[in-house]
Amino acid sequence: MTATDGHNSWLNRFVLTITQNPKTVLALCLLLIFTLGAQLKDLEINSTTYVLNKSHPIRVIDSELSEIFTSTGATLSVMVAPKSGSVFDSAALKLVSELTQKFEAINLVRDSDVEKLNTFARDEASSTLVAQALENGLSPSDTQAIEDLRSHLLSTSQLGGKDETFLNDLLIFIDPIIQVRSITNIEDIRNEDDVLIIDELLANRSLDPESLKALSKHVMDNPLLMRSVVSEDLDATVIRVELAVPNDYTSPVIRTYDLINEMTQNISDDYTIAVGGSAVVFNEMSHIIKQDNKRFFPFILLVIMITLALCFRNIEGIYVPILIAVASLVCTMGVMPLAGLKQNMISSLTPIFVMASAVADAIHVLNHYYRSLSQDGLSKQQAIQAAVTKLFKPILLTSVTTICGFLSLAYTEVIFIREFGIMVAVGIFFAFIFSIVMIPALLMLNKRSRPSHKKSLLLRGIQVCLNSCNTAWQNSPKVIVGIMSVLFMVSAFYAINVKVDYETISFYPEESKLRVDDRAFKDKLDGIIPLTIKFTGKEEEALFRKDVVDYIDQVETVLNQHSDVGYLVSSNSYLRRMLQVLSDGDRDKLPDDLSEDMMAQLFLLYD
Repeated sequence: MTATDGHNSWLNRFVLTITQNPKTVLALCLLLIFTLGAQLKDLEINSTTYVLNKSHPIRVIDSELSEIFTSTGATLSVMVAPKSGSVFDSAALKLVSELTQKFEAINLVRDSDVEKLNTFARDEASSTLVAQALENGLSPSDTQAIEDLRSHLLSTSQLGGKDETFLNDLLIFIDPIIQVRSITNIEDIRNEDDVLIIDELLANRSLDPESLKALSKHVMDNPLLMRSVVSEDLDATVIRVELAVPNDYTSPVIRTYDLINEMTQNISDDYTIAVGGSAVVFNEMSHIIKQDNKRFFPFILLVIMITLALCFRNIEGIYVPILIAVASLVCTMGVMPLAGLKQNMISSLTPIFVMASAVADAIHVLNHYYRSLSQDGLSKQQAIQAAVTKLFKPILLTSVTTICGFLSLAYTEVIFIREFGIMVAVGIFFAFIFSIVMIPALLMLNKRSRPSHKKSLLLRGIQVCLNSCNTAWQNSPKVIVGIMSVLFMVSAFYAINVKVDYETISFYPEESKLRVDDRAFKDKLDGIIPLTIKFTGKEEEALFRKDVVDYIDQVETVLNQHSDVGYLVSSNSYLRRMLQVLSDGDRDKLPDDLSEDMMAQLFLLYD
């Protein structure tokens, strides 16, 4: 007996087992589908635009910066712009002050968090700690109680991974704000009687017209405030909300964004309010992914159903491929939370690829099955066995090569693409399994008459087109090769000139709130997307060395020449401002004779 005979013998027994026990096979398939489908409730959306792994050097630097400097973490910017007059108006400043105080008191705890926290009362000690935390509502003063609860449950092995994540998040939700900086509380460097004063800009200032006029002139002369806190024409100001989380920690960032939108919703029409920052992008991404899931899945199903109806012209030819596609998709998406993966802006495309692959496999099997029934006169069981036996190897090879192709994406450093490639590969695997197992079982259980010998109009049209192409290829091979060569060269030329662009905001529609608010920021201020450059000295007090200060000046000069850079703030900026107020120095340039001792003394005064 040859290897081929052995293979066919094994495959025949496999198909015979399925056709003889279709209900048992379907029950096992449904058990797998429902088991993995139950995991979908835990599938979360990762709306961050950080596509690199946390171990990537750039992400490591970003993490280090957020630990040292608070302003490098997640930040929200709220622009307040009076529709008439300047921000140096008592009503405008009062509004900014009220918003600043509201943002400082933000608490992200929701009713659902309180309900879930109650489930952590699992013994006497934990019940006491939960009651203590909830006694007067969750607030920053309850941080210690939550930490004690987490430690107790960990020590008694009562805390799973997701529960621990919830408690960690809750600690952030009850105290999410590091600081809020606005024109009403931002620090101001000024000179009073030859003494360097660093205090809040509005501290001890009257808000009468004359004082506000003097204040506006003072701000215009301060390069640390102009363009970063107040627009050049003084008709807009920004409030920056700095969160106690890194940029890629989306859950508290999105919650803060939602709260800020709620707080600014009923502000007078005399003001333009815009919200910008990473949270806006994350919120819009989360919204779009959810919207696409609701919109595209029914649309894909409709297109597939119409195509199948045109091809097979019977109910069986429609519902069998649809069931295979849905089963493959449910199992694939169910694997994601089990593997600790979240749905992101790229993996949200997974359903399209999985369903296309599953339907293609199902169409191959059904087409061969119908041909065996109508043309070869076989019985239902014989036709199923002939179809699966004939197509097992081609479908297997096609699935394996496609799986290998998508798994090759696992070697990229872009984690979104890596996760996408892995999950599509998993989906194609499920599509193959269900095609050779579920389809025979479904066909055996279906009571239907033999299909018509006549092909559908769509299939006849496709056949005519393919025959015409085949004839052309055979009669004019040189012409075809020439045309293909020209197309290849044109494609290669344009492929070389492809420009790489990752401007995240361009992903979204022009009319979206994200784009509308972004345009408002660009019209009034000089940008809200920060780029942080870290200088690390190899010796103590390197920041005071003349060559280091000169180098930072050179970096500033280069960056200022870039069209996308709005404004710069560095340690040199503070040196220039202190010299400006103490000795009428140049606001844009450090003196050439500035000594290292003087710089050290200035920073000491500032500190």
